[in-house]
Amino acid sequence: MVRKKLYVPLIAAMTVFFVVALGAVAVADTFLWDADLVTVNNQSSLDLGVVSPGAVITKGVSFQLQCAGKGHVDDAQTVAVTFNLAGSTVPTGGFLSATDSSIGAIPATWPDDTTGGGSTNCPSTPPVLDDNGNSTVTITAPTTPGGPYTYLVDYDSSLSPAGNNDSSAITGPSPSATFTLSVSGPPADTTPPVISYTVNGVYPAVPDGENGWYVSDVTLDWTVTDPESAFTTTGCDDTTITADQDATDYSCSATSAGGSAGPVTVTIKRDATDPTIGHTVSPASPDGTGGWYKTAPTVSFSCFDATSPGSGIAECTADGESGNSKTLGESTSAQSVGGTARDLAGNTATDSATGLYVDLSNPMISHSVSPLTPDGDNSWYITAPTVTFTCSDSISGIASCLADGELVAFKTLGENASTQTVSGTATDNAGRTNTDSVSLSVDLSDPTISHTVSPSSPDGANGWYITAPTVTFTCGDSISGIASCLADGELGASKTLGESTSAQSVGGTTTDLAGRTNTDTASGLYVDLSDPTNVAFVGGPAAGGSYYFGSVPAAPTCTADDAISGLDSCDVSGYSTLVGTHTMAATATDNAGRTATATRSYTVLAWTINGFYAPVDKPNTMNITKGGSTVPLKFEVFAGTTELTDTSIVDSFKTGTMTCVNGAPTDAIEEYATGSTSLRYDAVAGQFIFNWKTLKQPGTCWQVKLTTQDGSVIYANFNLK
Repeated sequence: MVRKKLYVPLIAAMTVFFVVALGAVAVADTFLWDADLVTVNNQSSLDLGVVSPGAVITKGVSFQLQCAGKGHVDDAQTVAVTFNLAGSTVPTGGFLSATDSSIGAIPATWPDDTTGGGSTNCPSTPPVLDDNGNSTVTITAPTTPGGPYTYLVDYDSSLSPAGNNDSSAITGPSPSATFTLSVSGPPADTTPPVISYTVNGVYPAVPDGENGWYVSDVTLDWTVTDPESAFTTTGCDDTTITADQDATDYSCSATSAGGSAGPVTVTIKRDATDPTIGHTVSPASPDGTGGWYKTAPTVSFSCFDATSPGSGIAECTADGESGNSKTLGESTSAQSVGGTARDLAGNTATDSATGLYVDLSNPMISHSVSPLTPDGDNSWYITAPTVTFTCSDSISGIASCLADGELVAFKTLGENASTQTVSGTATDNAGRTNTDSVSLSVDLSDPTISHTVSPSSPDGANGWYITAPTVTFTCGDSISGIASCLADGELGASKTLGESTSAQSVGGTTTDLAGRTNTDTASGLYVDLSDPTNVAFVGGPAAGGSYYFGSVPAAPTCTADDAISGLDSCDVSGYSTLVGTHTMAATATDNAGRTATATRSYTVLAWTINGFYAPVDKPNTMNITKGGSTVPLKFEVFAGTTELTDTSIVDSFKTGTMTCVNGAPTDAIEEYATGSTSLRYDAVAGQFIFNWKTLKQPGTCWQVKLTTQDGSVIYANFNLK
C-alpha cells in the first residue's frame, strides 16, 4: 500500500499546514510551517470589543487541511483536533472551554508520499479538505472592569488509525486562536444605600402584647436599595421569630460606591407562651376517706413565667383574696377555689382546685351479740357467735359501718384458744372514725390427729419396708387441750408391725378436754424382713474350672426363691473371657429389694507363643540387619496342645525406636524376605511369618513387639546398618 502523510511542518521539507478560521468572521487564521503556502483571508486572532462584566461569548473555529510537500497522510486516516486547556491561556476571573473537531477520513485521491525530484508532488492547485464541524469556543468575561483581556485557545492534533511515520507526519506548532476583549465599568455612584424595614408588615413596629412584648410570631423584613451601584450588606437578614426570646437586637448595614448606611437596629422581644399556674392543697390530699377532708384544707397557687426567654409574672392571686392562698371551712357539699396568673406580656392562665369536701364531726357506734350469752361451759361459746355493730353520723352521714376485717357491719367468730376481741369502726363521709369492741371465747373444732411412720418411707423397693416400721400418732387441740391419744389396741400412741405377704394398717383415736374426738389411719404398709433363699447358678463355667482363652463357656444365669414379697430378679456379675482368674456373683433380689448372693470362681488360661525362630534371635540379642531390607519374623501360637493357625489371633505388630545398648549380644540376620510388611500362616512350615519391611535409617535401633488377642507378648531387637 502507498502510505500518505499529513505534516504539520517544523522542517523545510514539509509544507502541509492547518487553516484555522474564527467564528462568523469571513477569514480564518493561517498556520504556515514550511513557508511554501499562505492561505489568504484567514486570521489567527479576533477582537471581541467591549463586553459587560461576566458576559458569555460563543465563537466557532474551523480547520482546513491543504496538500504540501512530499510526505502526506495516509488515505482513510482522520486528523483529530482536540482542545488543550492546559496549553491555553485564560485571564484571571475568566473561563474558557472548546469542543473538539476532526478532518477526514483522507480520500484515496490524496497524493502519495514521494522522495524524488522537487519540493512537492502536490498539484499546482493543492487540494484542500475542510473539517467535519467547527470547534465551539465559549468565553466568559471577567467581572472586573478593564482590559484588554487575552484568551489563547490551544489545540492538539493526531492521526488515526496509526500509519507508518506518524510520529514525524504531524510537526510544527500546535493550532491555536487568540481572542481579545475589554470589560465595561459601572457609572459613578454619589449616594449611599437606603435601608428600611417592616415588622409584621408595618412600620413603625406595633407590639401586640403589653410592655413592648409580642405575643405571636414576628416577621422582620429588611429592604436595601441603591440604584447607582452594587452594594454589600452586613446583617440585613429577613427573619421570622417563632420562639419566645428576650429583647434581641437585629441590625442592618450597607455599603456601596456612594458610601455607607446604618447600622439600623430593631429590638424585638417575644413571649407568646401563657404563664403556668398550679395549686397545692394542704393537706396534700384528703386526710379522710371517700375524698373528704377531716381538717380544714388550705389551697395555695403557684405561678411561673420564664424570664429568659419570657416576660415574668405580674400577678398571682386566689379568687376573692389579695394573696395566693385560701383556707376553707366545712360544708355538706363540694367546694372549689380558683386562681389567676398574668405575665408582663399580658398572657394569662387560670387554675382551679375543685371537689373539696370538708367534715369535722365524729360518727357514733354500738354493738349487739347473738346468742346473747355463752351456750357452753366455763363461758365458752360452742356455736359461732355473731357480733353486729350499729353506726350513725349527724353531719355528713355514714360512709361505712364495718366490723374489723369484714366488708359488713357484723362478724361471726371462729374458735380460738384465748379470748377474742371483736372491734367495729364507723367512718363518716368526712373520713372521721369512731370504734367499739366486745371480747368472747369460742371452741368449735374437734382435736387433730396425724401419724408418722419410721422409717418415714419404705426403705426397700416397690413400696416395701425391709425393717419393721413403727407407726406413731400425734394429737393436738389448740382450743381446750388433749385428753388422750392412743394407737388402736395399744396403751400408747405407737405400734410396730411385723412382716406380712399383704398390706397392713394401723388406726389411732384422740379425745380433747371438751369431749370432741377424731381418728386417723396409716394404711398400705408392706413389710418384708427376710432375704431370698436357694440362690443357684444355671450353666456357665464350672466352679474351679480352667479354660484356654477363646474357649470359655457362655455366661451363666441364676435362680432363687422368696416367700414374702416374691423374687424380682437374679443377675450374674463378674463373668469374663479375658486371661486370669475370675469370680462370678449370682445376686437374687426380691420385690422388697432384699438380696442374697452365691459365688463361683474359674480361670482363663493364656496362649503359648513360641518364637521368634531363625533368622531372628531371642530378645536379649541385638539382631543386625540392613536398613530397607525385609526381615521374616517366624513364630507359633498354641492353646494348650492345640496349634492356632488363623492370622486373626494376632492383635498387633508394633515397631518403635529404642536406645542402642553397647556391649549387648549381637547376631546378623542370615535370611531375608522380599516385599512389603505383611502377615501370613505358612501351612507347609507350620508357623506364622511376619515380613517386616525395615526403614533405611542406618545407625538406629528398633524393637518389634507381637501381641496376640489373649494379651500374650514376644519381641525382638534390631540394629539397622
